[in-house]
Amino acid sequence: MMLPPIQKIRIASGLLAVALATSSTVANHEASEQDDLDPVSVAELVVPEVLAGAVSDNSEGERVKVPVDPGGGLALASAGGIITVDVPRGDDAEQTVVSDEGIVGYIHGDGSSTVSVPKVGGSVQMLTVIEESGAPERYEYDLTLPEGATAVLNEDGSVTVETGDGLVLAYVAAPWAVDSTGATVPTYYDVRGDTLTQTVRHAGASYPVVADPFWIPLLKIVAQWSKHALKQMAETKHH
Repeated sequence: MMLPPIQKIRIASGLLAVALATSSTVANHEASEQDDLDPVSVAELVVPEVLAGAVSDNSEGERVKVPVDPGGGLALASAGGIITVDVPRGDDAEQTVVSDEGIVGYIHGDGSSTVSVPKVGGSVQMLTVIEESGAPERYEYDLTLPEGATAVLNEDGSVTVETGDGLVLAYVAAPWAVDSTGATVPTYYDVRGDTLTQTVRHAGASYPVVADPFWIPLLKIVAQWSKHALKQMAETKHH
């Protein structure tokens, strides 16, 4: 199924509240391929179970802050201090949409968007919505980590933020990506310094494609041997 292109929405004041599509609106989109969708609504159509678990970032107090300005960086509170994640940037001026549920979508102008979905416990899913074949395959997340902490790529494809002693401050579950038919799209992380990059091999997929870096900051420092438990926790909280 080919969904219509993402609507380019200009922001005059820096904030635009856009409600998620109602069931009647979704029906209209299915009936007419001429309509446009914002990236939050596109993500809801492809992975509705992910957006169904969203909470307002305000309900999580100071644990997670999702900025309307994509240049502000997404702040996560961990036991070792604040971790800031910068969203990927496109070539054109960024445009922003915000749903009533507090889900923020950044339109990058290169055929891709980022949709940040706050979850219970201060975690956040940063969905990449890939609209077309000309969109990038690589999406870079620049990290600002607590002093002495580093990002570590694990054998199972997940990433942990660890102190110099190997204690875990945050966990990024192994990535996944699906197209509009639900088919799996190849994807993986790599880490260079303080930059986490997700590569999505989306050529030949049915667009849009949605990919997911899922961040879980830890409010208690966890020993390195508990990474398996973190993986299980991510699988439980994923949907």
